Amino acid sequence: MAKRTRAVNDEQKSQRREAILGAALELFRSGSFTDINVASVATRAGIAKGTVYLYFQTKEEIFLALHRRAYAEWFSALESGLSLEAGRRSIPKVVALFAETLESNPDFMRLIAILHTTLEQNIPLEIALEFKRELRDGALRIGSLLEQNLDFLKPGEGTTLFIRTQGLIIGLQHIANPSNVVAEALDREDLTLFDVNFAAALTETLSILLIGLKSIPRG
Repeated sequence: MAKRTRAVNDEQKSQRREAILGAALELFRSGSFTDINVASVATRAGIAKGTVYLYFQTKEEIFLALHRRAYAEWFSALESGLSLEAGRRSIPKVVALFAETLESNPDFMRLIAILHTTLEQNIPLEIALEFKRELRDGALRIGSLLEQNLDFLKPGEGTTLFIRTQGLIIGLQHIANPSNVVAEALDREDLTLFDVNFAAALTETLSILLIGLKSIPRG
């Protein structure tokens, strides 16, 4: 594939940035994050390796950009589902909304699993600030909607619940998707207790958490 010339205007720069992100996502969908480097992204995008660095300083920044986009889509889906236009959602419906919106976005699920351990480890400070501000604003919006739907939540508890639910999501995603060698080990021994279905585990655990919050008196 012939290398493209350098972008000279805003539209071309936007197209070039999208080409880089699209190439990275294609590689991610067909392999693992560790197998991808800036050179392979550049090759897939049909540009020089140095050109990638005009848009992103590191591989992690590229994939964080993909994750930020996926986060925005997830926030939008949750906001739509938690809207009071169709009436308040019960605990089972809130839990189902989380499970459904996550299962429908496998790219997001794979990226959130490496967010704190990998993607946030090698990015510029200004990018980290932008990302965390976006998460803060999104968490506050979702938290408010959770409080409107689940009337046993006190002011501020919806946001806390949402942040902790993300911790649950990340942990279950790791357990439900073992490495190839661990998956092979699980197949060879009677180790079915480690065979975790993400959606089922999230549904059960989040339901228990919410029912507990509703039933236990709090000051």
